[in-house]
Amino acid sequence: MLFPAQYPHSNNQNWLNLKGLGLPLAINEFHEIHPGLLVVLTDSVHHSRVLEAEIKLCSGSQNIDVLHFPIWDTLPYDVFSPNPDIVSERMEFLAKISTVKQNAIVVMPAQNLMQKLPNKDFIVGRSLSLNTGDTFDLHRWRALFEKNGYIHVNEVREPGEFVVRGGVLDLFPMGSSDAFRIELFDDEIETIRIFDTDTQLTIRETEQIQVMPANEFPFDDKARELFLSRFREWFDVDTRKNTLYQDVRKSIKFSGIEQYLPMFHQELADIFDYLPNDTVFVHCHQTAPVLKTWEKQIKARYEDRRHDVQRPILHPDQLYLNADTTYQDLEKFQNIFVNPKSNESKDNHVLDFNSQLPTRFNTETHENLAEFCNKQNHRVLI
Repeated sequence: MLFPAQYPHSNNQNWLNLKGLGLPLAINEFHEIHPGLLVVLTDSVHHSRVLEAEIKLCSGSQNIDVLHFPIWDTLPYDVFSPNPDIVSERMEFLAKISTVKQNAIVVMPAQNLMQKLPNKDFIVGRSLSLNTGDTFDLHRWRALFEKNGYIHVNEVREPGEFVVRGGVLDLFPMGSSDAFRIELFDDEIETIRIFDTDTQLTIRETEQIQVMPANEFPFDDKARELFLSRFREWFDVDTRKNTLYQDVRKSIKFSGIEQYLPMFHQELADIFDYLPNDTVFVHCHQTAPVLKTWEKQIKARYEDRRHDVQRPILHPDQLYLNADTTYQDLEKFQNIFVNPKSNESKDNHVLDFNSQLPTRFNTETHENLAEFCNKQNHRVLI
């Protein structure tokens, strides 16, 4: 046990001298003692991925859900769209956090706190479930998939795609690592099979599919009409010659369309709207400077691109929370600061773990220990 028996777990805390795997071990043990939603903030995508793997490694046999909320792999106001795999992972996270995952460890870059998101009603209301034996009106469901932003293709390869061939529907749901082939008998789902998108061959059967929206914005008739209306209202441009306006009018998703999220939604949310009030935040780095740096980058890119009349852009306040507001929202929750500077969080309860990094392990020097580890059928932590 890393934590003392008598320890005020509900207070804001400073965790000192956590090195190496000490941090993921402490996170796992704290979550075991304090069940609920634990959000771990890092300063980068790389650190989030590494820490996510370390938390899973140190969880042992505990049945802990470790979720990752990735940040887009594009910069603010980029003309490129995010990688579909990242969009898929984000949609999976938002769907889980909206409904069932209120007891989990979430790892994410702190910059994600500032980005505005679709609200829960959009995520939950447009999530669908398909089961073997269900009645299935192919034309109705095709319309629903297209309403949810799925693209009809000749052959399914990536998340967000589907194809209909007679009484067979191939579908690659967002948030899923698998593509599915639905075979119909008359108007009933007879079988659901997972198939390989490279070989198009069946891998195994399954009983159910969860289908969530393909993007963080709707793209049905109503949403496109809202976009066109707001485009005319918010931007002083000739819409007859503007390719963004004309693409949406023709039901074409232009590259970088995600940067216009508010134009497709009546109202947006942020990550705090998805979290229960007893959520605990763990700050692995100085979160405030990370947010300030991200805010400066957003504003700098806005100033660089705001004068392009062919591609007008939204003000940062429409797409992001500012750094000060974000930090004020964080202060409403319980916060844990890892290895903070001496002038930070000085009024918090302090726990010194006094962990040390091990000396360099050399298999030749520690031959007997290496031989012992090789004979074990379980993990050994040195």
